[in-house]
Amino acid sequence: MQLWDDELEALREKIRTEASEFIGSFPNGDPGAGSPRARAEAMREAESRLVLRSDKAADRVVETPNGPLRLREFRPERVLGAMLHIHGGGWMTGEPALTDPLHEALSDHLGLAIVSVDYRLAPENPFPAALEDALAAYGWLLKQGIPAKKIAIGRAHDVFICIFPPFPSGSCIRTHP
Repeated sequence: MQLWDDELEALREKIRTEASEFIGSFPNGDPGAGSPRARAEAMREAESRLVLRSDKAADRVVETPNGPLRLREFRPERVLGAMLHIHGGGWMTGEPALTDPLHEALSDHLGLAIVSVDYRLAPENPFPAALEDALAAYGWLLKQGIPAKKIAIGRAHDVFICIFPPFPSGSCIRTHP
């Protein structure tokens, strides 16, 4: 019994080869030996090579009490609100560009300025460094004239930030159950 037509059957080996090459391009999950800092850096470098970056994003650096902070921003022609994005990575890995394709689409279709904060990562920068950076990015959004009630804060760490609510009321929006 044949499950698909001859044309698809002829492509099976090519698909297997391309899939194998693609899967082989991913980091193997083993950051190698060394200190926690060296292993974390190795993981960050491997993950960064896989990120699909958008040409529509603007990187900017803002000054904070803890030094310069990089923000990655998507800004539509008409801004109706904003989303402060705190990228995933367990506070140790990840980068603002991780979700560029999604942020580009959300910004274009919803009229949101989307700002992803390049927070300081652990173990080099222990808690509450990342939270302080998120607060600084939030403050920058307010200085841009976006009212607190029109700023959504979200993604991987939204629950954590809502538990520690240093943000003015009305600005912490839980986006995940």
